[in-house]
Amino acid sequence: MKRFFPWPGLIFLFIGTTVLVQGVTLFFALGDDSHAVVPDYDAKADAWDEHAADLASSAALGWTVEVVDSQLVDDGMSLTLQLGDIDGSAHGVYRAHHNATPNALHADTVQVDEHGEASIFVSGQRPGWWQIELHLQQGDDSFLWDDKVWLPLGTEPAPEDAS
Repeated sequence: MKRFFPWPGLIFLFIGTTVLVQGVTLFFALGDDSHAVVPDYDAKADAWDEHAADLASSAALGWTVEVVDSQLVDDGMSLTLQLGDIDGSAHGVYRAHHNATPNALHADTVQVDEHGEASIFVSGQRPGWWQIELHLQQGDDSFLWDDKVWLPLGTEPAPEDAS
């Protein structure tokens, strides 16, 4: 009678287990939308010099942007922006996303009135850090601004006591 020899089967069992664990890991890693994938990143990287020049010309305008109010509405948040040192009205586009879900991008047009006030809307009421980008035009002047803002305003978590 032949004696049972399990080693060849155990090797295939170990390989199969490894493939199964890697497959499950890949499934969960690729299904997570909390990582940032910037569309056309290679084109943006190639155009970095032009972007840096645009940022320099935006800084030369001297305009400032501050989020002064946020209101929760039924299906999102309405934000009021105040632009400082702007002379007259401007128009453009904005993009906003929550840092935890950068693939859920909110984009639309924005109009700045003669007092430097603008309103934008982001869908979703998720509190936390939001990345907001503005690209405004006023005549021949172009203005770029982006910043992280905790929304809704006034809900920032208290800093933890270090003691």
